[in-house]
Amino acid sequence: MKTLTIGFSKSSKKFGVFSWLIMWVQGTPYSHTYLKYSAAWSDRQIYFQASHSSVNFMSEERFLAEETVIKEFEFLVCDSKFNQMQDFALDTSAQPYGIATIFGLGYVIVAEKLGFKVHNPIRSASNTPVCSQLIAELLKNLDVPLLMIIDDITPKDLMPIVQNLPSDLISTQII
Repeated sequence: MKTLTIGFSKSSKKFGVFSWLIMWVQGTPYSHTYLKYSAAWSDRQIYFQASHSSVNFMSEERFLAEETVIKEFEFLVCDSKFNQMQDFALDTSAQPYGIATIFGLGYVIVAEKLGFKVHNPIRSASNTPVCSQLIAELLKNLDVPLLMIIDDITPKDLMPIVQNLPSDLISTQII
C-alpha cells in the first residue's frame, strides 16, 4: 500500500498575481492543485503538477518555497495503482502548460456568471493541461469516474470531486 496526496494551494510569492486572479474569479482560498507522493528511493516527497510552463516534478523544499498549502487529501492505493500513477506522471511530464486552455476556462467562467452553460472551446487537457485538468486526468487514469468533462475542470470544480472520494482507492469500482 502506498499513499497519494492530492493538494490545493496558493502562491506564496509576494506578487502572485495569477494566483490572486484565480482565487478572486473562483471565490476560493486556493488557486492550484497538485499530487504529492513519497519517492521510492528515499523518504523525500515528490510534487507533480502543471505549473510555470510545463507539467513537472518538484522537491518538497522547492514547492513549499513557491506555494502555501491550503488543503490536502490522502488516499491509499495498491502497488499496481501506484505504478499506474507513476507511469502516467512520467508519460505526461514536460508537456507544455495549457496557456490557451486558461482562456477557454475564462470563457466558461464568464458564460456561467452570465447564466449560460458552455464548454471550454480549447479541448487540450490531455496534451497541454492546467493543474486541475492534470489531476483530473490522473484520477481518470486510476479508474476514478468523473462526472465532468476534464477540459472544463477548474481547481474549484476539482475540490468537491477529491473531497468526496473514498480514502481507499484500491478498488477500480469506485462509484
